[in-house]
Amino acid sequence: RGCVAAHGFVVALALIGPWIYRGINGEAQKFFKLVWIPSAVAALVMGYSSSIGYFNSGIGFLGGAIISLTMLLVLLRDKNGSESARCRDVRLFIAASAAGILIFYQYSSFYWESQFSLLNTPITSGPYKHLRTTPEKARFVEQITSDIRMAANNAGNIVFYYNFPAGYLFSTLKPAANAIWLFSPRDYPRVNTRQLERYYANSANQPDIVVKFQYFFGFNDELRPVVDVPDHPIERLLASGQYHVELSQREYVIYRKD
Repeated sequence: RGCVAAHGFVVALALIGPWIYRGINGEAQKFFKLVWIPSAVAALVMGYSSSIGYFNSGIGFLGGAIISLTMLLVLLRDKNGSESARCRDVRLFIAASAAGILIFYQYSSFYWESQFSLLNTPITSGPYKHLRTTPEKARFVEQITSDIRMAANNAGNIVFYYNFPAGYLFSTLKPAANAIWLFSPRDYPRVNTRQLERYYANSANQPDIVVKFQYFFGFNDELRPVVDVPDHPIERLLASGQYHVELSQREYVIYRKD
């Protein structure tokens, strides 16, 4: 995907910094330390914030990439500080190439979205209002915004599963889980659901509204089915007879506690 390649380019550009550092003068080295090192720390923080760490680290390393590029251009100047026409052309080519690559990737693809030309439908309500996406995803956002507003009337809390932490942005209800991102043990076998089970052992923590996803949108709007895990704590709650189906759509089913 283009967005993944863009992050990889940012990381690669930032990582040439330590090799450039030894060739620049004292003042430039101080400036380098003030920007590149904090950016490297930010890249590590972003990298360890998710299972797709390499992808996220490009966000933190953006400052490091910019300073590395700047120092490279400084290094290419003549030692006496003057600049020949040839040297100026080389520096201009490097800067323009880096900018061109990033701009190309910026518009070639988007994380979990279709290509830029297909993002032609503005979302008119909900937490993503005014953003542009595909017509199908815009319909989905409008639909789930309306459905949750209708189903959550007089409820106290809500839970979304699997793999939909963004759902809590669609409601003012309190999250009814010990984590906002509930992974499917089928997709992530190492997920420990015992903590969630202990959390729901207290009936006060059990959700009033359960939004269970049956399909997820992948790249280019393809729908990916969700495989049930009958042993999951939420599945056991739904099978307990305490919940009824309030609304049902192709992508999700909304349950309400009796």
